[in-house]
Amino acid sequence: RRQELCLSHFKMSGKFSGAVGNFSAHKAAYPNVNWEKLSKKFIQQFGLDPLFQTTQINPHDDFAELSHIFCRIDTILLNLAQDIWLYISRGIFRQKTKSSEVGSSTMPHKVNPIHFARALFTHFAEKLPLSRLQRDLSDSTVQRNLGIAFGYHLLALRSLQKGISKLMIDRKTIKRELAEHPEVHAEAIQTVLRRYGMPDAYERLKSLTRGKQVSIDLLSSFIQGTKLPKEVKMALLDIFKVT
Repeated sequence: RRQELCLSHFKMSGKFSGAVGNFSAHKAAYPNVNWEKLSKKFIQQFGLDPLFQTTQINPHDDFAELSHIFCRIDTILLNLAQDIWLYISRGIFRQKTKSSEVGSSTMPHKVNPIHFARALFTHFAEKLPLSRLQRDLSDSTVQRNLGIAFGYHLLALRSLQKGISKLMIDRKTIKRELAEHPEVHAEAIQTVLRRYGMPDAYERLKSLTRGKQVSIDLLSSFIQGTKLPKEVKMALLDIFKVT
């Protein structure tokens, strides 16, 4: 949502200041015209931010900024796709199947398109703002690939949406993992102990759990042996009841 907000507020820039970018030719032809004011009005009607002093071309700060936004978006989506794949491999998620689909067509993500999009946007952000004494016009060649990057990005979004729509949660696997690893509750127990004035809470939980095979019975006995109020002990013991 943060990156979406950045994208929604982003504007491309527009140049209307002549070949060398400083209105010199404009003012030579019409010296009495306020060219800064006129160019601003002209450019803004297209929804662009006006640039007043430039080189021969738009310096491409806008392309770099836009590319960085999409790099961050693609990184987030790539991380999501990889995490989903890992959850599926662990059995936390399962995939809805269709009789018309076979083999790899049931995969819930398409990671490669996101890789392509992110790599292209990174290249745009690094390449386009460079001008080499205002004479490098190779930006035109690079800009021909902008549509490809957006195409890969759109393909990745659609593939990810399709994959997410096929996911099902395997509650049985989740319950089994929680039952097998009750040590994940150590933080909650430690925090409650601190709330009730036990300064060595961290050390006690560390000694009890670190590097050991922790069981629900072990943690239950520990809780029962504390000086916590009875109702607090019962509340902590309730967290082991996986529903």
